[in-house]
Amino acid sequence: MKFGFNKLLAACAIVPLAAVHSNPLGCATPDSTETDFFPHKVEPAYSEFWDISYHGTYKIFTNKVSGLTYLLYQCGTEPPAEELDGRHANVLSIPPQDGVNVAATPMITYLELLGVRPSISGYIGYKNFISSSCFLNLIDSGSISVAEEMNNETLVASAGISSETVTLVNGYAGDTVFTNTIVMQEYEETSYISTMEWIKVYGAIFNLEDKANEIFDEATCRFDEIAENVASVTTDMPTKPKVLWAYYSEFCGGWDVAGKLRTFSFAWCSTRSNF
Repeated sequence: MKFGFNKLLAACAIVPLAAVHSNPLGCATPDSTETDFFPHKVEPAYSEFWDISYHGTYKIFTNKVSGLTYLLYQCGTEPPAEELDGRHANVLSIPPQDGVNVAATPMITYLELLGVRPSISGYIGYKNFISSSCFLNLIDSGSISVAEEMNNETLVASAGISSETVTLVNGYAGDTVFTNTIVMQEYEETSYISTMEWIKVYGAIFNLEDKANEIFDEATCRFDEIAENVASVTTDMPTKPKVLWAYYSEFCGGWDVAGKLRTFSFAWCSTRSNF
């Protein structure tokens, strides 16, 4: 039986949004009369690990895994004084006018899908973990600087990476020279669709909620169509085939095996299986 890919492509075509004033990609001006800078908004439909609330000139992103909140205010405006009481992990101006640093390879894909790859100024990590050829080309051309460690001030400075630039980190930002960090934890999700939904969070950082919603809606449609195609192939099978998702990690010297419910396995060396 053939998969209905033509049907999938047709069914999942992006439908243009109704004409709504877009969220600003630049900063507000002193004569601005806007009361709601974010007419396009996002909210989680599948993920239980994040939330965002909107308040006219600012939004609050909550990472429910770490328990951290971030006040993201429209650049050109002032953050509300009542929110500056230390409750938030960081108070940051958005969209980032000086670009961002990324400290994990999965973040690259989200930002590439949103079309903001040129906004990435620094990468913290090992270059050989990167699979994006376009991203590697930007590193080779000097457009993106690389430092292998987040907690080495000399190494970061010598790489030409600003420690004050908004930096997206993966799960932990404790011992670091970077001051304006945002902790992202999409790897905690237990399904493709909820993992993909973090693109809404990345979109919110750049005021690209409308684009993030479109990308996610299209991805959701494709996931649904693929599930239907798989079901049509396996319906007549006496037993469902079992598949092992695993790869050998040279970093830890063992096999990284996906859990029963997890789409992605994120395990430290001590918990990896050595076969």
